[in-house]
Amino acid sequence: MLPLGHIAYAWGGLRLLQKRAGLFREADYRLVAVGAVAPDLSDKALALSGLSKHRTGQVWAHTLFFCQLPILLTTLLLAREWLPYALAFNSHLLTDRMWRFPHTLLHPFFGRRFGNWRDLHSVRGMLEAYREVVREDRLTIPLELGGVAILVWLLLDGRLYRPARLQSFLRRGQLAREAGMEDRT
Repeated sequence: MLPLGHIAYAWGGLRLLQKRAGLFREADYRLVAVGAVAPDLSDKALALSGLSKHRTGQVWAHTLFFCQLPILLTTLLLAREWLPYALAFNSHLLTDRMWRFPHTLLHPFFGRRFGNWRDLHSVRGMLEAYREVVREDRLTIPLELGGVAILVWLLLDGRLYRPARLQSFLRRGQLAREAGMEDRT
């Protein structure tokens, strides 16, 4: 999934939790966006920098046991106010459909090697990898279009087409509250 898709699905999930369950009313959508793309920011930076012998863009931050579950459990035990951001971080595995890469997802249970996603030897290599994914994976475009639909829903639901609301959202990272919706976090 492309970065905007990760952000869209995380924002959509947050908005549903806010509206349907009254959860995470104070969550900052800007931090949710960072959480949603953080696994790619870290793993792709490692691959491009040469600091990792693994040249794929899906390594440590895309693993269930080394990264995702420890972050979620630590958040639940020590810092519950950070739960929306940990969930956004975890949502990355779903939107990347990591079950297709069990050597990475369940690392190290299939050995010490990560699954081979794509070799990211350079920024050009990373862009080519994304181009290949769009060409080869028939679900990529429909899923990305789903992300666009979610962003349109958020735009309409939050009335972000109004300049004052959009400015407030960008400045505060929160959608305007609706009357009668109390926080349950």
